[in-house]
Amino acid sequence: MVEKVSETIKISKEAKEELLKVAADIQSREGRRLKCDRSISLVDCITIAMGETLSMPVLFARHRRELDAERRKEPFNTGLKFLEDLE
Repeated sequence: MVEKVSETIKISKEAKEELLKVAADIQSREGRRLKCDRSISLVDCITIAMGETLSMPVLFARHRRELDAERRKEPFNTGLKFLEDLE
């Protein structure tokens, strides 16, 4: 019985790792799509894509000209929050 439970956990762990790989691939793909459409850094694009994928706002330390300019042109599909706005 213990061996069966151990095998189940092992399979679940492998399945979880595979799901994480698939999710990372989707986020990376969406980040690259955003980079083609927007004039912001790839890192910002991937961060925003992660927020869109998880349906949650993204937190940045401070505003940057490129990011603010792109938000004014067309809003992103997720909320952007900035730590400097909390001061």
